[in-house]
Amino acid sequence: MSTVTPTAPAQMKPAKNSEKRAMWLALLFGIGLLLCSFALSLAPKSGAKVAVFTVPWATNNQAIFTIARADANVAALGKVEWIAIATDDQINLVSRLYQAGAFLVIDAALLISCGVISN
Repeated sequence: MSTVTPTAPAQMKPAKNSEKRAMWLALLFGIGLLLCSFALSLAPKSGAKVAVFTVPWATNNQAIFTIARADANVAALGKVEWIAIATDDQINLVSRLYQAGAFLVIDAALLISCGVISN
């Protein structure tokens, strides 16, 4: 008759790679949430002033011409010629600006508070 002697269970080492992977995923998730909340804060609100960006290599105040093509009013000019502030009472201002050739349209409150816009 053979006897089986129980052996001690092997101690498992914690998986260092798994912990690092979880840490990086949590960090990336946090950065993603931060970027999403920042992007949502830049979304234009209806009836508010919007900042109109054209491509940076544009010349001759292209942002003003874009606002004019969208049948909106120029509220202020940026310190660079490819940014301007537009205002209009109609709801579809943002879509009209994109159709007129705007590269980016965001809420103007951030630019005004940072001093990017000259009055």
